[in-house]
Amino acid sequence: MNRQTKIIVTLAALLGLAVVLLFRGSAEARRVEENFRVADQERQALGDSLEASRASVARLRMTIGELEEFRARDAREIEALGVKLRRVESLTKVETRTLLDTTIHPAEMPLAPILSDSLFALRWSDGWVSIDVTSRPTLSRVEVTSHDTLFQVVHRVPHSWWIFRWGTKAIRQEIRSSNPHTRLTYAEYIEIDN
Repeated sequence: MNRQTKIIVTLAALLGLAVVLLFRGSAEARRVEENFRVADQERQALGDSLEASRASVARLRMTIGELEEFRARDAREIEALGVKLRRVESLTKVETRTLLDTTIHPAEMPLAPILSDSLFALRWSDGWVSIDVTSRPTLSRVEVTSHDTLFQVVHRVPHSWWIFRWGTKAIRQEIRSSNPHTRLTYAEYIEIDN
């Protein structure tokens, strides 16, 4: 094989490698672009319908490195749950706001005789719950607002024997609420095989 043939073969191999890397890079760029597009659409949709009682969220796909880089707080939250990042299958974060705004007539109140002729305002708040009560002789107004963030991680539990860990023994979900007043009473994870 002469020198000119070696150069042509080398250039062809380099060109083929460049094409493969270009396709891989463009696929990765499409994936990241799709993630940003979906996140922007969801942000706009939730911004447009803040009073909605139901939200639909599209799937974002991230590598562990991207999670550590772009969502460091979520990665720390996962580690605080005692779950290794490499075993995470999915994570979900849901922020909720509950608002109860009602008026009560003095006749409906248990302390009606005491409060019917008094005017008072009661305001209490911590980082998650706020209560605002305004009493008037003819009508009392009660407003209770609660904020919460539910953080769910679905992860693999490996088989283990002594110091060795391998494969997947089970899939578990861990759920944490940021509101200390919230008590999670029930959770269920069902995986559907198609």
